[in-house]
Amino acid sequence: GSAAEAQKCIPGLDNGCIENPRISPAKLCGDESAYRSVSADKAVGVSFRNNTGKQIVIYWIDPAGSRKFYDTLQHGESHSYLTYVTHPWIITDTANNCLMLYLPDSSPNQFIEVEAQSNSK
Repeated sequence: GSAAEAQKCIPGLDNGCIENPRISPAKLCGDESAYRSVSADKAVGVSFRNNTGKQIVIYWIDPAGSRKFYDTLQHGESHSYLTYVTHPWIITDTANNCLMLYLPDSSPNQFIEVEAQSNSK
């Protein structure tokens, strides 16, 4: 395997993979197809707040790896959800472009600010 393959791991899914906290959640969007809900062992609460200036759409990723629509939030709105560690969430704009992939950790109550994305890739 190449060095690039060795660095490729999925935080929360691959044992020993530690997510770099400096990596923007938007960077995980490209890995969306690798994420799926795994276990329902540890329940946690997550709250998403929309600070993008636009409407956003919230999806939960099911065990098959498919997006399941949960909500739309206007700018300034927030909403809380009961979820589980290892259950990924996707935040998109109204055109279904991924703004953030969020994987809950084991903290009981998590508050996520969804910020406007720069257009640079």
